[in-house]
Amino acid sequence: MLLIKGVRVVDGRGGQVKEADVLVNRDRVVAIGKFPHKKASQVVEGRGAYLLPGIIDAGALADRTLLPISSTDFSGYLRQGVTSVILGQDGYSLAPLPGGDFSVFHKHTHARGVNVDWFSFQDFLKTLSKLSLPINVGSFAGLNGLYRGLFPKVKLDLTEKEKKVFEETARQALRDGAFGLSLSREGTQGGIFNENAIADWLRITQEEKGLLSVTLRRQERTLYEETSLALKAYFQAGGRMILRNFEPKLGDNRENQEVIKLLHKSTDYMEVYVELMLSRYLLFPLYYLLPLWARRGTVEEMRQAFQEKQSRRLIEKEIEWNKKRKLFLAFTPHLPYLKPRLIKSKAELLSIMEIAGLRAFVMEEGIDMKTLQEFLGEEKVIPVSSDPRLFSLETGFLSYLQEASKEPESFSKAVSKITGEVADRLKIKERGEIAEGKYADLVLYNQERVERVWVNGEEMYDGKMAREAKGNRGRVLIRKAA
Repeated sequence: MLLIKGVRVVDGRGGQVKEADVLVNRDRVVAIGKFPHKKASQVVEGRGAYLLPGIIDAGALADRTLLPISSTDFSGYLRQGVTSVILGQDGYSLAPLPGGDFSVFHKHTHARGVNVDWFSFQDFLKTLSKLSLPINVGSFAGLNGLYRGLFPKVKLDLTEKEKKVFEETARQALRDGAFGLSLSREGTQGGIFNENAIADWLRITQEEKGLLSVTLRRQERTLYEETSLALKAYFQAGGRMILRNFEPKLGDNRENQEVIKLLHKSTDYMEVYVELMLSRYLLFPLYYLLPLWARRGTVEEMRQAFQEKQSRRLIEKEIEWNKKRKLFLAFTPHLPYLKPRLIKSKAELLSIMEIAGLRAFVMEEGIDMKTLQEFLGEEKVIPVSSDPRLFSLETGFLSYLQEASKEPESFSKAVSKITGEVADRLKIKERGEIAEGKYADLVLYNQERVERVWVNGEEMYDGKMAREAKGNRGRVLIRKAA
C-alpha cells in the first residue's frame, strides 16, 4: 500500500486542481481524499507538489534506437514524467518485419548484435511481454518499413497481388493490437503515398477502427501544401488521422498563420489531430543538404553518386553554405565516435558527408517558438517528444510543464493535453487520469522538476535515477477495437 500525502491533484481531465492524499494498492489508485490517520507500507510526503497522471507520449521515437529491444533504458523519458510511449512513428516500426531484420532502420541506428525472433506484430507483442519494461509500451505499424520489407526494390506501381499482400499484412497488424498505421511522405518510399493512397489507407484504418498517422513532406513542399493534401484525402475517406512533421519553421510566419486558419476551418468537425514535437531544433538526415538532383534513390545510391568524381564536383559547387547558419552534427548511428558538434565550414560538412557516407543526422535551431506556443493552444494538437538522442540538449515535456505551470488557472488543461486527451484519442483504457480504479501511473512534480514517478503503482524514478524494472512493471499497451 502506497500513500502519497499533501499533494495538489491534477486529474488529467482538465478538472479543478484539489489538495488531497492519494492511496494506491498494487497497480491501482483506490482512494482520493484526506487520510490523516491512514497507515500504509510506504508513505510519501508531497509537501504541496502537483501529482499528475503519467504522461503519454503519443509520438515517441524510442524505437529509432531500437528501444526497448536493444535496451530497456527509458530513463530519459521517466525524467520528464513519461510513463507510456507509443512507438512506430513516421512509417517505421519494430513490427511487422517481413524481412526478418532491422535493415529498415539502417538510416536511424546500427543493429549489429540485436536478434530478431519475430515477424508478425503479434509475435512482437509477445516478445515485448517477456521484457522487464520500466514504462508502458505500445506501437503503430509502419507502412514505409513494411513496404520496404515486402518489396526491397522500390516499386511505385504494385501488382494487384502485391497490393493485397501489403494491405492484408497491415490489416493483420491492426487486428493484433497496433494502435494504427503510420506512413511518411518523406524519403524514397514517400512518393507512393499520394492523396489517393492516403485516402485508401484512411478507409482501411477506419474499417479496422484504428488511426492513420501521416508524416508530412517538408522538403520541397510547404506546410500549407502538405496539410491541404492530407485534408483532401480525409474529405475522400473520413476516419481518424494524425498529422506529423508539423513544426512551424522560422521565417514562415505568414504561412504558419494560414495553416492555423486552415486547421480552424477544417478540423472542428473532423477527427484530425496534429502532433507537435516539443523541440526548438529541426532534425533531418544529412543527405537533405545535397542538391535536389542528387537526392534520388536510396541512401546507398546517393552515397555512391557522392563518391563519383564528376557528381562530387557538382555537389561541392552547388551545396549552399551560410556562415551565419548554426548547423550541428546531431548523431551518426553507425559511427558513435562522431560526437555532436557545431559544423563550422562547408569543408567540414563535406568531410562529415564523406566519413559518414551520408548516414548521419544534423540539426539547427529552426523552429518558430512563438508560433509553436500558438499551435500548442489549439484544441486538437497533441504535444510529443523529440528524438531521445536529443534529450541531453532538451527535455520537451519538462519544459512544457514548466511553461504551463506559470499559468495556474490553465495548468490543469495543459496537463490534460498530454494525459487524458491522449488516452481518449488513442483509446488507451484506464490511463491518463487520476481517479479511483484507474492504473497508478503517477508523477510528483514541483514546478521545476519531476521528483518521483510511479508506473503501475511501483516507483520507477526517485528524482535522481531511474530504477531497474523488477518483472514486467511496465505493461504492453494494445489497441482494443471499440
